[in-house]
Amino acid sequence: MRVEHAKGERASDSMRNRVAFLPEDAERTDPFIALAEDWVDARGGFPTHPHRGFESVTLVLEGSQEHRDSTGVSGILEAGDVQWMTAGRGVLHSEMPRGGFHGLQLWVNLPAKEKMRPPRYQKLPAKAIPTVESVGYVVRVIAGVHADTRGAADTVTPMNVLDVLLADGARFERESTERALAYVISGEVEAQEDGSVLYLDRGRQSLRAVGKARFLWMEGEPIGEPVVSRGPFVMNTEEEIAAAFSDLRAGRLGR
Repeated sequence: MRVEHAKGERASDSMRNRVAFLPEDAERTDPFIALAEDWVDARGGFPTHPHRGFESVTLVLEGSQEHRDSTGVSGILEAGDVQWMTAGRGVLHSEMPRGGFHGLQLWVNLPAKEKMRPPRYQKLPAKAIPTVESVGYVVRVIAGVHADTRGAADTVTPMNVLDVLLADGARFERESTERALAYVISGEVEAQEDGSVLYLDRGRQSLRAVGKARFLWMEGEPIGEPVVSRGPFVMNTEEEIAAAFSDLRAGRLGR
């Protein structure tokens, strides 16, 4: 296991942003290409902006957020809810707090053959996310499978995304045959504090909490294709990035 701490934090009067990893780290994190934690008050938020070529997964930890996008979808995400948005060939959307918001956003890569697929939005209410309870921990199965329980999200490529809550001193165990990472949301896991990213070896994993702890488990087979990221777009080539910006300027992206 290798451990890295958050790449840094940015703050303004209305929000704080902590970056765990970025597309430039894709060689080590693929198929997951970015992860950030945000604290946003009523004055902040993310007004309308574009995306293409990947999926964004938003986990609401506290507060609530309103989502609107160019497909005509809108809705409110409350604490415990998850939004799984497939940007595909392009979407324009906004994410604005309702009072205040604390959450995670994970970017999941799409393989080249799927990058221009039609956009799709999945709202996964907290009550619709299956849970697995064991001695000392609860696992919310957002995507994939854990202990024979299938997650709520329909993913383009197979992966496992788990929200794990550990009691004081409890251990979470899982056999991993693919690339696996864990991001510590709160408390300490294996003596690593919140904001740490645990890069895990394949095989049997055993993670112990120091006090109560919570972490996001991310597991998937690397796609193994070039990753070119510029702002809100994640594609395979610079030419595809240029085409995305051209479509945005011409008003074609999001249609």
